[in-house]
Amino acid sequence: DGATVTVGDTTARAPLVIGADGARSLCRQAAGIGTDRHAYPQSALTLNVAHDRPHHNAATEFHTEHGPLTIVPLPHGRSSVVCVVPPADADVLSAMTDSELSAEIERRVHSLLGKMLAVPGRGVFPLATVTAHSFARARIALVGEAAHVVPPIGAQGLNLGLRDAAMLAEIVADARRQGADIGGRDTLARYDSARRADAMSRRIAI
Repeated sequence: DGATVTVGDTTARAPLVIGADGARSLCRQAAGIGTDRHAYPQSALTLNVAHDRPHHNAATEFHTEHGPLTIVPLPHGRSSVVCVVPPADADVLSAMTDSELSAEIERRVHSLLGKMLAVPGRGVFPLATVTAHSFARARIALVGEAAHVVPPIGAQGLNLGLRDAAMLAEIVADARRQGADIGGRDTLARYDSARRADAMSRRIAI
Protein backbone atom coordinates (compact mmCIF):
# COMPACT_ATOMS: atom_id res chain seq x y z
CA ASP A 1 0.00 0.00 0.00
CA GLY A 2 3.01 2.30 -0.21
CA ALA A 3 6.66 2.75 -1.10
CA THR A 4 9.49 3.58 1.30
CA VAL A 5 12.40 5.80 0.26
CA THR A 6 15.51 6.13 2.42
CA VAL A 7 18.08 8.86 1.78
CA GLY A 8 20.84 8.99 4.35
CA ASP A 9 19.17 9.05 7.76
CA THR A 10 15.82 10.19 6.37
CA THR A 11 13.00 7.79 5.50
CA ALA A 12 9.74 8.73 3.78
CA ARG A 13 6.72 6.63 2.86
CA ALA A 14 4.29 7.52 0.08
CA PRO A 15 1.68 5.89 -2.15
CA LEU A 16 3.65 6.90 -5.24
CA VAL A 17 7.32 7.57 -6.02
CA ILE A 18 8.22 9.56 -9.12
CA GLY A 19 11.58 8.50 -10.52
CA ALA A 20 13.08 11.59 -12.19
CA ASP A 21 16.63 10.49 -11.45
CA GLY A 22 18.18 10.22 -14.89
CA ALA A 23 19.52 7.59 -17.25
CA ARG A 24 21.03 5.45 -14.47
CA SER A 25 17.82 5.62 -12.45
CA LEU A 26 17.93 4.01 -9.02
CA CYS A 27 14.13 4.15 -8.99
CA ARG A 28 13.96 2.14 -12.20
CA GLN A 29 16.31 -0.46 -10.71
CA ALA A 30 14.27 -0.61 -7.50
CA ALA A 31 11.13 -1.28 -9.54
CA GLY A 32 12.90 -4.09 -11.39
CA ILE A 33 12.33 -2.45 -14.79
CA GLY A 34 14.75 -3.38 -17.56
CA THR A 35 15.66 -1.36 -20.65
CA ASP A 36 16.20 -1.71 -24.39
CA ARG A 37 19.33 0.04 -25.71
CA HIS A 38 20.28 0.94 -29.28
CA ALA A 39 23.75 2.43 -29.88
CA TYR A 40 24.52 4.89 -32.68
CA PRO A 41 27.83 5.32 -34.57
CA GLN A 42 28.09 8.82 -33.13
CA SER A 43 29.46 10.54 -30.03
CA ALA A 44 28.56 13.86 -28.44
CA LEU A 45 31.35 16.25 -27.47
CA THR A 46 30.12 18.58 -24.74
CA LEU A 47 31.70 21.77 -23.44
CA ASN A 48 30.90 25.29 -22.29
CA VAL A 49 32.11 28.41 -24.08
CA ALA A 50 32.28 32.12 -23.39
CA HIS A 51 31.53 34.41 -26.35
CA ASP A 52 31.55 38.05 -27.42
CA ARG A 53 27.99 38.42 -28.67
CA PRO A 54 24.89 37.98 -26.48
CA HIS A 55 22.83 34.83 -26.98
CA HIS A 56 19.55 36.58 -26.05
CA ASN A 57 18.54 33.35 -24.25
CA ALA A 58 18.02 31.58 -27.57
CA ALA A 59 19.18 28.05 -28.34
CA THR A 60 20.47 27.34 -31.85
CA GLU A 61 20.92 24.01 -33.60
CA PHE A 62 22.97 23.39 -36.74
CA HIS A 63 22.27 20.19 -38.67
CA THR A 64 25.24 18.61 -40.43
CA GLU A 65 25.80 15.36 -42.30
CA HIS A 66 27.33 13.90 -39.12
CA GLY A 67 24.71 15.09 -36.63
CA PRO A 68 23.49 18.21 -34.86
CA LEU A 69 25.59 20.90 -33.22
CA THR A 70 23.54 22.62 -30.53
CA ILE A 71 24.27 25.82 -28.61
CA VAL A 72 22.25 26.28 -25.41
CA PRO A 73 22.32 29.60 -23.52
CA LEU A 74 23.81 29.80 -20.02
CA PRO A 75 24.04 32.77 -17.64
CA HIS A 76 26.85 35.35 -17.71
CA GLY A 77 27.60 35.39 -21.43
CA ARG A 78 28.26 31.69 -21.76
CA SER A 79 26.69 28.83 -23.67
CA SER A 80 26.76 25.05 -23.57
CA VAL A 81 27.78 23.25 -26.78
CA VAL A 82 26.81 19.71 -27.81
CA CYS A 83 28.57 18.62 -31.00
CA VAL A 84 27.53 15.24 -32.46
CA VAL A 85 30.20 13.66 -34.67
CA PRO A 86 31.64 10.22 -35.50
CA PRO A 87 33.57 8.77 -32.54
CA ALA A 88 36.97 9.25 -34.21
CA ASP A 89 36.22 12.94 -34.81
CA ALA A 90 35.09 13.33 -31.20
CA ASP A 91 38.45 11.96 -30.06
CA VAL A 92 40.30 14.44 -32.29
CA LEU A 93 38.25 17.39 -31.06
CA SER A 94 38.58 16.33 -27.44
CA ALA A 95 42.38 16.16 -27.76
CA MET A 96 42.64 19.78 -28.99
CA THR A 97 43.92 22.56 -26.78
CA ASP A 98 41.34 25.04 -25.46
CA SER A 99 42.40 27.63 -28.04
CA GLU A 100 42.24 25.11 -30.92
CA LEU A 101 38.85 23.83 -29.85
CA SER A 102 37.55 27.39 -29.38
CA ALA A 103 38.49 28.26 -32.97
CA GLU A 104 37.03 25.01 -34.33
CA ILE A 105 33.68 25.42 -32.56
CA GLU A 106 33.51 29.08 -33.64
CA ARG A 107 34.09 27.96 -37.24
CA ARG A 108 31.42 25.27 -37.03
CA VAL A 109 28.81 27.73 -35.73
CA HIS A 110 29.78 30.34 -38.33
CA SER A 111 30.82 32.88 -35.63
CA LEU A 112 27.16 33.23 -34.67
CA LEU A 113 28.11 34.44 -31.19
CA GLY A 114 31.36 36.14 -32.15
CA LYS A 115 34.71 35.06 -30.80
CA MET A 116 34.48 31.96 -28.60
CA LEU A 117 36.61 30.75 -25.72
CA ALA A 118 36.29 27.17 -24.51
CA VAL A 119 35.89 26.93 -20.74
CA PRO A 120 38.04 24.17 -19.18
CA GLY A 121 36.17 20.89 -18.81
CA ARG A 122 34.72 18.81 -21.62
CA GLY A 123 33.22 15.38 -22.11
CA VAL A 124 32.62 12.79 -24.83
CA PHE A 125 29.53 10.57 -24.63
CA PRO A 126 28.61 7.69 -26.98
CA LEU A 127 25.06 8.20 -28.27
CA ALA A 128 22.30 5.68 -27.79
CA THR A 129 18.58 5.43 -27.22
CA VAL A 130 17.47 3.71 -24.03
CA THR A 131 13.82 2.89 -23.38
CA ALA A 132 12.44 1.37 -20.19
CA HIS A 133 10.40 -1.82 -20.64
CA SER A 134 7.70 -0.15 -18.55
CA PHE A 135 7.30 3.47 -17.49
CA ALA A 136 5.68 2.49 -14.19
CA ARG A 137 5.67 -0.47 -11.82
CA ALA A 138 5.55 -1.25 -8.10
CA ARG A 139 4.37 2.26 -7.08
CA ILE A 140 7.16 3.90 -9.09
CA ALA A 141 6.44 6.08 -12.14
CA LEU A 142 9.39 7.05 -14.35
CA VAL A 143 9.73 10.42 -16.06
CA GLY A 144 12.45 12.00 -18.20
CA GLU A 145 15.63 10.04 -18.81
CA ALA A 146 14.68 7.49 -16.18
CA ALA A 147 12.05 6.37 -18.73
CA HIS A 148 13.73 7.16 -22.04
CA VAL A 149 17.05 8.50 -23.28
CA VAL A 150 17.26 9.94 -26.79
CA PRO A 151 20.09 11.66 -28.69
CA PRO A 152 20.34 15.45 -28.22
CA ILE A 153 18.34 16.51 -31.28
CA GLY A 154 15.87 19.40 -31.17
CA ALA A 155 15.47 19.17 -27.39
CA GLN A 156 13.32 16.07 -27.94
CA GLY A 157 14.43 14.51 -24.66
CA LEU A 158 13.53 17.63 -22.69
CA ASN A 159 10.15 17.88 -24.40
CA LEU A 160 9.39 14.20 -23.72
CA GLY A 161 10.27 14.68 -20.06
CA LEU A 162 8.00 17.70 -19.73
CA ARG A 163 5.14 15.79 -21.33
CA ASP A 164 5.79 12.86 -18.96
CA ALA A 165 5.46 15.15 -15.95
CA ALA A 166 2.34 16.87 -17.28
CA MET A 167 0.60 13.60 -18.11
CA LEU A 168 1.52 12.00 -14.78
CA ALA A 169 0.20 15.05 -12.89
CA GLU A 170 -3.07 14.86 -14.84
CA ILE A 171 -3.52 11.12 -14.26
CA VAL A 172 -2.68 11.34 -10.55
CA ALA A 173 -5.04 14.30 -10.06
CA ASP A 174 -7.81 12.38 -11.85
CA ALA A 175 -7.22 9.30 -9.68
CA ARG A 176 -7.33 11.42 -6.52
CA ARG A 177 -10.61 13.04 -7.60
CA GLN A 178 -12.13 9.60 -8.11
CA GLY A 179 -10.86 8.34 -4.77
CA ALA A 180 -8.59 5.80 -6.49
CA ASP A 181 -5.12 4.71 -5.36
CA ILE A 182 -2.71 7.22 -6.97
CA GLY A 183 0.08 4.63 -6.96
CA GLY A 184 -2.06 1.58 -7.69
CA ARG A 185 -1.79 -0.71 -10.69
CA ASP A 186 -4.65 0.88 -12.63
CA THR A 187 -3.21 4.39 -12.28
CA LEU A 188 0.31 3.27 -13.25
CA ALA A 189 -0.98 1.23 -16.19
CA ARG A 190 -2.84 4.29 -17.46
CA TYR A 191 0.33 6.40 -17.25
CA ASP A 192 2.46 3.74 -18.96
CA SER A 193 -0.04 3.40 -21.80
CA ALA A 194 -0.44 7.16 -22.22
CA ARG A 195 3.28 7.88 -22.51
CA ARG A 196 4.61 4.83 -24.36
CA ALA A 197 3.18 5.72 -27.79
CA ASP A 198 4.62 9.25 -27.68
CA ALA A 199 8.04 8.06 -26.54
CA MET A 200 8.27 5.28 -29.11
CA SER A 201 7.14 7.45 -32.04
CA ARG A 202 9.68 10.11 -31.02
CA ARG A 203 12.42 7.50 -30.81
CA ILE A 204 11.57 6.24 -34.32
CA ALA A 205 11.53 9.79 -35.71
CA ILE A 206 14.90 10.63 -34.17
